Amino acid sequence: MRNHHTHSSSSFSFILFLFLFFISFSFSTSKLEPAKPKRKHSVSAILVFGDSTVDPGNNNYIDTIFKCNFPPYGLDFKNKIPTGRFCNGRLVTDFIASYIGVKENVPPYLDPNLGVNELISGVSFASAGSGYDPLTPTITGLWKEGARKITVAGIPPIGCLPIVITLFSGEALTNRRCIDRFATVATNYNFLLQKQLGLMQMNLAHLGSKIFYLDVYNPVYEGLRKCSVDVVEVDT
Repeated sequence: MRNHHTHSSSSFSFILFLFLFFISFSFSTSKLEPAKPKRKHSVSAILVFGDSTVDPGNNNYIDTIFKCNFPPYGLDFKNKIPTGRFCNGRLVTDFIASYIGVKENVPPYLDPNLGVNELISGVSFASAGSGYDPLTPTITGLWKEGARKITVAGIPPIGCLPIVITLFSGEALTNRRCIDRFATVATNYNFLLQKQLGLMQMNLAHLGSKIFYLDVYNPVYEGLRKCSVDVVEVDT
């Protein structure tokens, strides 16, 4: 990976998306248009960390089998070009960057054509297939580098993901029910994550930091229900 030298300061606001499991699914953004910012925002940069859910094309530049720089990926992207996003269109991080007025789309860090302005205003370090590093939970490194607004995303209902059902259901062709044991893992993890983030917020609040939890589980769960996917109810 190239070493881009960028300046970090307390005036920079960063948004962190940390997905700790590799999941393979397409988040449909087929006909959505980028939201136009209605007011001025204090966010000056956006940095994204994660896996396939927020990888805008970093895997195009590394030796890995996890790639999607071919059709039908990108079907609803500008000019219908597959960019390396594991999606038919824009990623949720693209919409957020557009809404806060930083940029329309978050580019991959490894793109050799990126200029200084792109690097300063924000990039994504996400890579599809990336996993969990036990050293990251002890991460205040971002705060020390100037991050003051950090959003940590929870885990979606991984037991309902098509790849999980296909690999673990035992009857992938006839039984497409969500696998409850994986859903339980996700809900338990999200509960503990929220608790830990709350403690971190208490410790850093006096320093002007804000740490947010982003609920991914429930929106995806409800979306699957609306799509008539057979979802197993799980007590949280």
